[in-house]
Amino acid sequence: MRTLIVAAVLVATTAAAATAAGRPSRTIEGTWTARAEGADRLHLTMHHETSTWGNTTDRSQLQGLSDADIHAETSTPVAFRIDREPGLIELEGSFRQGRGSGHFTFAPNRQFAGTLRSLGIRGADDVSEQDLLQLAWAGVSARYVRDIQAAGMERMTVDELAGLAAVGVTPAWLAEMRRLGYGGLSPDDATGMRAVGVTAEYVSAMARAGYPRIPADDLTGMRAVGVTPEYVAALRAAGIRDLPVDEVTGMKAVGVTPEYIAELRAAGLADVPADELAGMRAVGVTAAYIREMRAAGVSGLDTDGLTSMRALGVTSAYVRELAAAGVTGLTSERLAELKALGIRPGAGAMRRRN
Repeated sequence: MRTLIVAAVLVATTAAAATAAGRPSRTIEGTWTARAEGADRLHLTMHHETSTWGNTTDRSQLQGLSDADIHAETSTPVAFRIDREPGLIELEGSFRQGRGSGHFTFAPNRQFAGTLRSLGIRGADDVSEQDLLQLAWAGVSARYVRDIQAAGMERMTVDELAGLAAVGVTPAWLAEMRRLGYGGLSPDDATGMRAVGVTAEYVSAMARAGYPRIPADDLTGMRAVGVTPEYVAALRAAGIRDLPVDEVTGMKAVGVTPEYIAELRAAGLADVPADELAGMRAVGVTAAYIREMRAAGVSGLDTDGLTSMRALGVTSAYVRELAAAGVTGLTSERLAELKALGIRPGAGAMRRRN
């Protein structure tokens, strides 16, 4: 009887361990491509069904792959692996002159789902093999989870955890952000900031440039479009000062530069507000366009009229055709109205475009 009880306990324990993450494991297969970046780094991209993801990793993380393999002059067969706590990725294929491709197989470690559950990661009960592959690819380990939790990133889902690791959010980075006033970041904020390259140096430099303690999402937006202290200083030198975050971000996003501002001024448009500068640049109003409209006889060339005309596709040819048809009072506002209505000249009479 005692033997039967022990056997039953062993069977139950084994079954529980096998289903700790909700279902049996299955392998995942896909393809990969890679290119060398520098002496000891490789950008590796994985493709599985409709998903694609990649990052740059140290070659030391790729077991069984040598520098000679990567930079071989002729196509060279390779087989290497990435062995991490969420599972084992085995890759086969070939390299030639720093570029490679092939197939991979991922054997998930479903016991890692239990580790995530014990660490309080939300969604750990529903971890899929695909989730484990992304966690393995991002380099997530139990130690990484504990370390970022200790650094303040206490509550996160499986997907958020994978995102944090994939973009390189580390305990040291979180500590730097906290020191600069960005403590208590959400996983989404931290991932977004790190993904676009927000560093302690960038935060400090933007604070000195007049943008201290701005919200995390605004900081991410500024960095994403390339707002730098140098850009802010150049705008100030051009007479554009003390812009709100959304306006300086919008101007940079559409390509407003000090040179563009100077060109507009030379064409007769001075002291244009920042939001109107962004609108003009976004639709393609240039100094050449302004001169072209002026030469065609258009009057009332203000910022609103120019923006509307350019957005609607008013050209000098259109203006001259209207004038030839006897249309007078060709202001920028009037031209925009006519174009918006689909009015066009033809055979000496005005016609509405169907």
